[in-house]
Amino acid sequence: MTRTTFWAARRPAMLVSAAVVAAACAGKVDTSWHSEQGGGYRWRSLTVSHRDHSGFTLLKSGATGITHANTVDDAHALANRNLLIGAGAATADVDGDGLPDVFLASVEQPAALYHNDGGMHFTDVTASSGIDARGLATMCAAFADVDGDGNVDLVVGTLGGPIKLWRGDGKGHFTDATAESGLTGGYAATAPDCARCSQISWTTPSSTRPRVRRSR
Repeated sequence: MTRTTFWAARRPAMLVSAAVVAAACAGKVDTSWHSEQGGGYRWRSLTVSHRDHSGFTLLKSGATGITHANTVDDAHALANRNLLIGAGAATADVDGDGLPDVFLASVEQPAALYHNDGGMHFTDVTASSGIDARGLATMCAAFADVDGDGNVDLVVGTLGGPIKLWRGDGKGHFTDATAESGLTGGYAATAPDCARCSQISWTTPSSTRPRVRRSR
């Protein structure tokens, strides 16, 4: 028996064995939501595709309603490479309806806030939200309750401008509180509770060293 004939003869058995192994590994996944007591968040497992192993499905803007894009002019990018760093996104339930809403930063057009309508569809509510980022090259964002009132607030980093702070009222509306916040300029912001207490702290990188600010 030649080597080619040998493998041809064994191929059906190998395919059957592979199918049995795949079926054994493809057990039903529990995709129900699990709430963490005292954690203030919930989680769920993803149903991972065994074909591409990504677990995600591409949803086009026509279906989701999200048309915002961080586009950069080629000439501007050649003159300022910082514009190619990208722009961030943040998610939080800003109006208390139990669905995560989305804030999208952008360096060459105003940032946008999208309300989650359910069913993976979103509506641009920037104009009615009180968030006005016109004229700002927004680079990143983080939702956090900076004043401990139970409502999520929004911290936004900009390129060549201030770290912006908008306080949320829990109903989807925000008020600019940058002037009284004590925040300095910077292009990035994160919002971990690094003190392990009720205060929210965030980091604002500068040209010298990162600065940590803590809410009072």
